[in-house]
Amino acid sequence: MKHRIRRSYFFLIIAFTGMIVGIGQWWMYRSGLPAWQPYPAVLLFFIGPVLFLIPNITARPPSLLLAKIASWFGGFWFIFFYYSLWLLVLYFIVFLLAVLTGNLLLWNAWSGTLSLVGFSAIWLVIAIGTWRAFHPVYREITVETAKRLEQDITIAFASDIHLGMLLSNRYCRRLVRKINAVRADIILFGGDMVDGNLDFVIRDGSFQGLGSLHAHGGIYSVFGNHDYISQEPEREQAQLAPLGIQFLKDKTVEPLPGLQITGVDDYLHHPIQAVPHHTDASFHILIDHEPWRILSAAESGYDVYLAGHTHAGQFFPNRFFTRHLYELDYGMKRFGSMIAIVSSGYGLWALPVRIGPAPEIVVLHIKRKLQ
Repeated sequence: MKHRIRRSYFFLIIAFTGMIVGIGQWWMYRSGLPAWQPYPAVLLFFIGPVLFLIPNITARPPSLLLAKIASWFGGFWFIFFYYSLWLLVLYFIVFLLAVLTGNLLLWNAWSGTLSLVGFSAIWLVIAIGTWRAFHPVYREITVETAKRLEQDITIAFASDIHLGMLLSNRYCRRLVRKINAVRADIILFGGDMVDGNLDFVIRDGSFQGLGSLHAHGGIYSVFGNHDYISQEPEREQAQLAPLGIQFLKDKTVEPLPGLQITGVDDYLHHPIQAVPHHTDASFHILIDHEPWRILSAAESGYDVYLAGHTHAGQFFPNRFFTRHLYELDYGMKRFGSMIAIVSSGYGLWALPVRIGPAPEIVVLHIKRKLQ
């Protein structure tokens, strides 16, 4: 319950800030958009925050369809608000320079053009980012090993699906088709299967498509921070177990001879730095939602480390922060004898836009070295 309350406060703060800052954004855009010049037009900048707020704090919306529509419109408002805030800062700086240098006539002549060009550029970026968000890619990675595996192994790894009001049943079915196309021996999920409202996902039937996944070596997942928002990870596990998905909560399995997979619980809710240590001859993979335990995994004898969570920032310029926050926020990097892979994730958080690395399914090929 406390996580849901914190989440509600978080979205309330965003919505309230959006309304206050929205007045300044309306002041900026009205100079270039004649239709927004009348004072009642400022109300448009209050609707977006409300549409963003309601689906994110409502546990059981009366209408699934209306909740989805509000979530989409609210998501587009959020990214528009975010970039409009940057534009407003620039706009205000230029305005102050015009006042200080006595160039108000020049400002009056060009301020409308600045706001119109900025408005158009923001929506162009949003359009490109929306297209990118729903055109996931495969990231193929090959790892060679001298360890004694009975066969070469292909693993499909997808993280941060974020099923909910924004991404629901049709989105999940498309994910299943793309994973099955890989013909992987094993399927791994890196946490955040749900965005935070498990009850909505169940009512909407978003999990049902996952029952069509195929992998003879099994399907495994770990919990992410969003899986804990509803405080119902056990209920989520119970929903997915009949579909063939096994959760590895500080647990190790051997799905194929010579291959061991360990999953650790979400670090933000269970901040244990140490991971199980391995010294045997098996090929060892660690799945971790947040990429906090990379160095610990390398020291503990793992061959491959898989994580997600970061979304590679999802939208510019957030990746400047994630790059400094983690040892590896996206991509692949060797740490000693271990290869760490952090995915940009398949799904989205809060808004249907990606500006940066595309959503992806990591296809990991483990090849035996010829003796």
